[in-house]
Amino acid sequence: MTSSILDSYGHFRRSLARLCAAQIKKTDLGFYQMSMIYFLATKEATTASELAECTQTDRAAVSRSLSAMEKLGFITRVKDDADRRREIIKLTGLGKQKAKEAFKARDLVAEQIAGTLNAKEAKELARLLEKAARTGLLT
Repeated sequence: MTSSILDSYGHFRRSLARLCAAQIKKTDLGFYQMSMIYFLATKEATTASELAECTQTDRAAVSRSLSAMEKLGFITRVKDDADRRREIIKLTGLGKQKAKEAFKARDLVAEQIAGTLNAKEAKELARLLEKAARTGLLT
């Protein structure tokens, strides 16, 4: 039974990655940038360290993504007044617009998945995924 759970999870994860990749491509963002846009859209401001931790991305990848997003005008980085070594990262107006596109893309993926399930199955899938996430298994 364990191997069938792992096989099913692997298949689900690959299918989800394909669906997400197709939607991400429409936003002109990379995967890491999309994750960061989601996170930044839920906060007023953050730091690169917090982004790396919350998106489970290494600092080098975060730095590269932030540089690209800054060049595109999606974010601003300013020195923290309290600690000049820290940079505070915020979405710009254009970044907030891009976040709306990113959330729309995410919702389309959710609709595609939910469209294959009846309401009871969708609720059960959400419950099981949340349960697995709470245990730390899906991090």
